[in-house]
Amino acid sequence: MASDRAGVPPHRRAGNAHRWTAAVVAVVLAGGCQIVSGLSGLHEGSGGASSASGGALSASGGSTVASSSSGCAHDCADAGCTAAGICGAYVLVPDPGAGSGHVPNSLASDGTYVYWSVLITGAVPGGFIHRQNIKAASGTDVVAMTIVPQKLVVGGDFVSWIDGGFVTPVIKTARSDGSTMGGTYTELSGQATNTLRAVGTSLVWNSANNANSLEFGVVPSLSQVNTLTFATPVTGFDMDAKRLFWSDSAGIYTHSLPLTGPNVSAQTPLFDPTNATQLVVDQVENGNVCWTTAKGVSWGPKNGKKPPGEWFSVPTQNVNQVLADASYIYWNDACTSTPAIHRVSVAGGAPVLIANPKTCGALAQDKASLYWIDQGNIYRWIK
Repeated sequence: MASDRAGVPPHRRAGNAHRWTAAVVAVVLAGGCQIVSGLSGLHEGSGGASSASGGALSASGGSTVASSSSGCAHDCADAGCTAAGICGAYVLVPDPGAGSGHVPNSLASDGTYVYWSVLITGAVPGGFIHRQNIKAASGTDVVAMTIVPQKLVVGGDFVSWIDGGFVTPVIKTARSDGSTMGGTYTELSGQATNTLRAVGTSLVWNSANNANSLEFGVVPSLSQVNTLTFATPVTGFDMDAKRLFWSDSAGIYTHSLPLTGPNVSAQTPLFDPTNATQLVVDQVENGNVCWTTAKGVSWGPKNGKKPPGEWFSVPTQNVNQVLADASYIYWNDACTSTPAIHRVSVAGGAPVLIANPKTCGALAQDKASLYWIDQGNIYRWIK
């Protein structure tokens, strides 16, 4: 189809050109004259080219230029400020499994504590859930003992995870302060789940037993599980306090909560990407829904105020995980070559490099910080 603006067919942008115009952002790095062009543009739903490559980034992020954060808009705690005016990252929890065979494999944060699961390697597998106060230099608490912990989430006063140490994975829940340590945890067996989301005390998960369904429960009891059945297989899902969002092979959809099941017959189409996965939403009422495809990271407003065929996108490959907050989209990628962690404004613009870890480990966030695992260490980066 012919277009009077690169990548934006006329019928796609009719009536919205004044709000969703593509732009190119130039970023000048301090201490040099490097100018980087970046994406801020409108993306055609059929997978048309974005306005610029997301490969060139506006900051190194891998090293700091000073021990203070005077060049940044806020305190960087134990990290300095980079030449791009963002905080550097620092090790919050030095390799907690060094020399012990304990390998951190998932992360979560509630803004006060950072939580992680560790897997004990060896002939007899085992694992633990730990936490540490974000503002403390040390002092790790054991929250729970488990077998093969993964996909850790926190909500309310509880921490939940998938325990893969069974023939069929089990969902487990414990008090986040460790008060149920050594006692009986809530267990929900027979779920065969591989993705778990939490908002407050509500959990939602998928089941490998039925790709067309999602299941809901409330911690700590998980005594009543509601199953929702969809017309097509679900490829990604998340929720905020008011709505459920999900993807299938043809698009992104939403439905208000609570859902009355068992079948979801009424749904609101938001966007129409092909084969979207890793769907996440921020916790802002008029925020954004984000997803990945083989072509990169994409996002758009979750209130449906944008035509289904239009959204923002950053071209990249091998995305490991994506997160979103009210202001930015975060992801780690290039996991098979040179791993990197980026962010980009939800309004578009040049992607900014936060760090170059050695590995593509788990990501987590709270309102103030981003966290990741790299070679056993848990890093914190202040937003």
